[in-house]
Amino acid sequence: AARLDLSPTAAARRLQRLEEQGVVRGYRLEIDWRRLGFEVTAFVTVTLARQSDDVIQGFETTVVQFPEVLEVHLMTGTSDYLLRVLVRDLAAYEAFLKQKLTRIRGVAHVQTAFALSALKAGPPPVAMLAKPERKAPSRKPARGRC
Repeated sequence: AARLDLSPTAAARRLQRLEEQGVVRGYRLEIDWRRLGFEVTAFVTVTLARQSDDVIQGFETTVVQFPEVLEVHLMTGTSDYLLRVLVRDLAAYEAFLKQKLTRIRGVAHVQTAFALSALKAGPPPVAMLAKPERKAPSRKPARGRC
C-alpha cells in the first residue's frame, strides 16, 4: 500500500477489484529449486516442420503436459516456441529432449541455451501498477541572460 501511495483499505479495494476483473489470476509460492536438487534451467527454442492447425494443436497440447516445462511461449521470428525447462542435471535434460520433446509430431528443430545464473526472476514489481508520475515542466534558462 505504501509503495502505491494508498491507504491499506484503498489497496485492499484495488486488489479485490483486480481479482474480480481477472487481472489477478491467483497467487503463487516462490521456490528455490536449486535447494531441491533442480540445477539446470534451459531455454529451448522449437521450430515446427509446418504451421498446420493439427501440428500446432498437437504440439501445444503435448508440451504443456510435461512437468519439466515451466513456460511455453508462442514466438515471432525464426522459432515457433520458446520453452523454459527445469531439470535436475544434464542427463535429465538429455532424457527429456530424446524421450519427450523430439518425439512430438511435427518438431523439426530444437535449440537449447542453458542458464548459468538468474540475475532477476519473478513477477513484475507491484510498482508497475502505480499511476505514472507527472513530470514537472522543465524550465530552460533564457538565452543571453545571467
